[in-house]
Amino acid sequence: MADAIYFIAILVEGEAGETITGFKQDAARQFGASRALNSPPHLTLIPPFTLPAEALQALSEVLSGFMAGHPMPVVRLLNFNCFSPRVIYVDVESNPELSNFQQALETHLEQQLSIRTDRQYGFHPHVTIAFKDLREAVFPEAWAYFSTQIFAHAFQPPGIALLQHTGSCWEVKSKFSTFTQNC
Repeated sequence: MADAIYFIAILVEGEAGETITGFKQDAARQFGASRALNSPPHLTLIPPFTLPAEALQALSEVLSGFMAGHPMPVVRLLNFNCFSPRVIYVDVESNPELSNFQQALETHLEQQLSIRTDRQYGFHPHVTIAFKDLREAVFPEAWAYFSTQIFAHAFQPPGIALLQHTGSCWEVKSKFSTFTQNC
């Protein structure tokens, strides 16, 4: 079997997720940046990694085991921010519990499955609105638009999600909640 590409995230679902998808659609329509629409609204905990497809069961067991012992932190989304000159995102309010949760997950995956993340810039939680295909020449106009938008939403995520790349987009492969019980 071939390797598969995955990442692990907190999904933003319901009305807040629909609103964020609307922001992504605005970025596509007004500024030609549609790549963020290739995944559901999410906050990345573990960036993309490759794993042999036959290791999916082991990964699922490791994630279930992790979630059984780690309550989800509250996530507070507040307005917009950017990584100039290409990325615009819904900002996540600083939260030590979220940072600790992410670090514990990263350590657990490394210890259990030797999955290592190569975070170039550390953990900076955010929900992407526009990125790779947002042209630098258009960025100032896009940022002027999004920097004036108001968005606030706090939620207690039910768990985390494992997303898999299909070759054209990211799809939710599995969800793991703090209440997952393996019988």
